[in-house]
Amino acid sequence: GTELWYAGLPQYDRWTPAVDDSLAYAYVGDYSPGLYAIDRFTGVQAYYIPDNHFEWDGWSMNLAPVVGRHDDVIAIHDGRLISFDITRRSIRWQLQRNFQGQPSVAQDRIYAIDGGRLVVLDEVSNTELWSWQPPEGNLTGPMIVTDTHLLGSTATNVYAVDIVTRQAVWSFPAAGLLALANNTLYIASSNGTLTAVNMPTYVPSPMV
Repeated sequence: GTELWYAGLPQYDRWTPAVDDSLAYAYVGDYSPGLYAIDRFTGVQAYYIPDNHFEWDGWSMNLAPVVGRHDDVIAIHDGRLISFDITRRSIRWQLQRNFQGQPSVAQDRIYAIDGGRLVVLDEVSNTELWSWQPPEGNLTGPMIVTDTHLLGSTATNVYAVDIVTRQAVWSFPAAGLLALANNTLYIASSNGTLTAVNMPTYVPSPMV
């Protein structure tokens, strides 16, 4: 429980760093907005990637960046989906739409919420590959991506979307923050109720 190091950053709350083998990444705003890379063993700042398009919308970031598989870190802020190139130490690309919540990255794909619908983009080129609109309401984050399904919640239901057929295969009448462990989906609702759902056995069809 002994503190190993402390690193000062622009003063914001409601953010969480992303961590890889050597660095911790924090995306925070005003004064010097951008992605801060901190040595996870010493607390010394390794580098900083500025975000010159940052728009201030309060002192709470409400986000956590996500480490990708292509020397990138992904974040969503103020409707923008941003890919930071941690090799060239610059913004690789950004999309200004109606992105919100927390992105997920799996198998070279970015899963994000855009205007309440799920959009799936190529991690490198940001090309939109497919999308899915829930039959009721809008998706809220964060979402969970497994090898076969995406799990996402609206205000009233949790949906499992097959990432091959790109269709919802089941839903459950509970909503909230999601966690997955030991073949059980946990749903933490805003009213304080925790729901545990046994995940069905699923054998995917072979890819052709």
